[in-house]
Amino acid sequence: MGNIATLRDQWRHHCQQTELSKLPQVDCTLVVDWLLGEDAAQKEALPAEQWLLFEKGITYRYRVLSKYLAMKPSQRFGRLLRRLSHVVTLRQQIQTWISLSRDRRRTVYDVLEEVLQEMLQRDRYLRQELAWLRTCRPPRSLQEAFLCTVLEEYCLRPIQNQPLISYRFVNLMRRYQRSGMTNVPANQSLKLLSTELELKNSEQTLNLLDNEAIARHQTKDELWQQDFLRQAVMNNFLTYLKENLKDPLAVPWLELYLQGKTQEAIAQALDIPIKKSYRLRDKVKYHAIHNFAIKTQPALVAAWLQTSLTEHQLGLTSEQWETLQTQLTPEQQQLLGELQKSTTDSPVVKLDNESPSLLQQWSKIYLTAQKLRG
Repeated sequence: MGNIATLRDQWRHHCQQTELSKLPQVDCTLVVDWLLGEDAAQKEALPAEQWLLFEKGITYRYRVLSKYLAMKPSQRFGRLLRRLSHVVTLRQQIQTWISLSRDRRRTVYDVLEEVLQEMLQRDRYLRQELAWLRTCRPPRSLQEAFLCTVLEEYCLRPIQNQPLISYRFVNLMRRYQRSGMTNVPANQSLKLLSTELELKNSEQTLNLLDNEAIARHQTKDELWQQDFLRQAVMNNFLTYLKENLKDPLAVPWLELYLQGKTQEAIAQALDIPIKKSYRLRDKVKYHAIHNFAIKTQPALVAAWLQTSLTEHQLGLTSEQWETLQTQLTPEQQQLLGELQKSTTDSPVVKLDNESPSLLQQWSKIYLTAQKLRG
C-alpha cells in the first residue's frame, strides 16, 4: 500500500472517530479526498522533509475545517471575516485607508469582503482550489466550509513576517489609486483633459501648471542665492580677519568653528589653551557684529540674513518692530525714520558722509534690533 493510500485510510478513520462524522452533511470520504488535493498521486515520490510538510499542512487544514463544520452555514463567512480582522497589521492598514478615503462609513468587514472577492477572481492558487472544489462536487453545506477553510489557510500564510492578505490588500489599493490612460476601463469612453485653458477674447492660453513650475523655480533660485550669499559673506569675513586682526589664529579658529567643531576640539587642533579658544571666539564675534556687519559689509550681510532696513525691517516681525520703537530714544527714532525714507542701499553709506555720531547711533539701533531678533 502506498503512502497516499495509507494516509487516506488514517484520515478517514480519524474523521469517523470524531464528532464531526455525526453531522448529517459530513461525508468523511469526501472530506479526506478534498484534503489530499487534486494531485495526491503525484506526492508519492516526495522526499521525506517535503512529505512531513505535506502531512502538517493536512493536519492544519483539517483543524481549520473542523471549526467551520461545527458551525451553522450562516455563521461561517462571518467567522472568516472576524478571524482575518484580528490580524493587527491588516486591521491597522484598513482603518488607515478608510480614514483617508472619501467613504469613511465603510467598515473593516466591508473592505475585507472586497479583498477576498478580488482574490477569488484574480489569484491563480485560489482559482485552482475552486476548480478542485467543483471537481469534488460536495453538497452546498460542505462547499461553504471548504471555501472558508481555503481562504483562511491561504490568507494567513506568513510572507516575510506578514500575512499574505496584507500584501493582497496593498495591491488592491494600488490598483484603486492608478489613473491615466493605462487604466481605462473597457467599453467606456476616454475623456482627454488639458492643462491649458483658452482665454476669452484672446488667442493666448493659460497653463494651469505654470504657477507651480514658477513657484518651484523661485524656491530653487532663492536657495541658490542664499547659498551664494553665505559663501560670499564667509569669504569676505575671512579676508577681513586676515587684514584687520593681528592674531594669526583668528582665521584658523573660524574655519574650524564653521566646520562645527567644539571649543575643546578647536583648542586641541590649534594646540592652544581652552581659554585662548574662548577669547578668540569673543574677539571674532565682536568684529563680526560691530565692525563687519555694521561698517564693512552691511549690505552683503543684510542681503544674506534678510535684515535690510527698507525691505525686511531689520528682520523683525511687526510685534518686534513695535517693541524696537519703544526701546529707542527720540533721536534714534527720528534717525530710523529718516533712514527708512532714504533711497540709499546701505545706511552706512549715508551716515559715513554725515557724522560719526550718527553712525554710532545707527550701530546701537542695529544691535538692539538684532537682540530682539535673536
